Amino acid sequence: MRKKLLVFGIAITIVNTNVFAQENEEDVEKGNLSEMLDTYSHYDVEPSPSVWLLSNAEVNSTAITSAFYTKLYQGGFIDQSLKDQVKNRLTSNNLLGGEFNSSIYYHSGSPALFKNKFSYAISLGYTIDFAAKFSSDLFNFTFYGNKSFENKTADFSDTRFKMMTSQFVGFSLIQSSDKYYLTVGLNLIKGQNYYDFSVNKGSVYTAPSGSYLDVVANGSFVRSDTTHNDFTSFNGMGAGLNLIYNRHLKDNSNLVFSASNVGAMYWNSATVRTNVDTSVQFDGLKVDNIFSIQDSLFTNVSGKNVFNDYTHNSSASRLTLLPMTFRADYYKYFEKGFQFLGSIQYKNWGSYIPRATATLGFRLPAYWYLHVGAGYGGYGQAHLSLGLSGMVGKTYLMFGSSDCLGFIALNKFSNEGLYLKAFYHF
Repeated sequence: MRKKLLVFGIAITIVNTNVFAQENEEDVEKGNLSEMLDTYSHYDVEPSPSVWLLSNAEVNSTAITSAFYTKLYQGGFIDQSLKDQVKNRLTSNNLLGGEFNSSIYYHSGSPALFKNKFSYAISLGYTIDFAAKFSSDLFNFTFYGNKSFENKTADFSDTRFKMMTSQFVGFSLIQSSDKYYLTVGLNLIKGQNYYDFSVNKGSVYTAPSGSYLDVVANGSFVRSDTTHNDFTSFNGMGAGLNLIYNRHLKDNSNLVFSASNVGAMYWNSATVRTNVDTSVQFDGLKVDNIFSIQDSLFTNVSGKNVFNDYTHNSSASRLTLLPMTFRADYYKYFEKGFQFLGSIQYKNWGSYIPRATATLGFRLPAYWYLHVGAGYGGYGQAHLSLGLSGMVGKTYLMFGSSDCLGFIALNKFSNEGLYLKAFYHF
């Protein structure tokens, strides 16, 4: 199971979220869809405090189906049909990635001390970010074995995998006026673990009848302290800046620009970097599934001809960039409860493709809203979202799927996402 997770880095993971609510019905009607501006926290300057609970998980891929990575993550048997479904979707470069976030926020409201123009927020959160890039040959070699590459070369070049798990405490200051909201925040981050696996050049040639293998590997593997990697581990520290500018336009519309988690992590001296530059020929092995290999199979296997064998490990503190998100949104409220949100988002993590989305909000009875959205990009391709939001007393709820195609047709689509947001106004 651990070998499977290492190859593809399947993890449950998020997009930072926001919650905003008003007590009167008119403001609720105009504010619900602004909850979908989910790369930052949108605070309104209210006179009384509030508490927010936010949770979101999302995984996307250009090739790996939902049925496949669910079975892989759970450790179940992956049959031929599951493998073939993915094989038919593969291209020369394939992406897989996702995020997870769970956090709690306290918002001060607008104390008289600040003359009703400023407020602040304090937050605690837990996040996971991961991203992978891999060739079709890597998938086929891993799940069909080298038997399918007899007298052929399997190319693993340009394989990438990055993953970071962290916790944070944050503080934000929010300024409000009739024309705009401006939020400036800082997250202080505790690094739990970090992995950065990169194969610049890699291949395996299987000779006819499997008489020998030619293996070429050039790349690096950076990992934080693996002896201490649970929730309490403190393997790194960092800081991320959050900026939000929300401009009120005419005709009930808003234009919002945001940058979140802009900063870096400093990983301690137990962080290990392994550099590999190896060319070696092995006596032949022919297997149908790399995960069926037993360790005893390699007991009598050794390099037949070593042309170049360089592996170097070094332990030292390292500075890495945080997974940053940059986003622009346009929100428009129409009469009779119809709303529109258009957005474009970029993330510097892995091989993220700029993601564009369009979301419509439809008012239901009792001032609840139905949100339906579509988009393209990110770590996947097409996206479809579906959710509900509304007030229950003084509690604002928003829940649904940020990516529901993978739930609708597990064997055909690769995208899954769930979110739950709750806001209580004192």
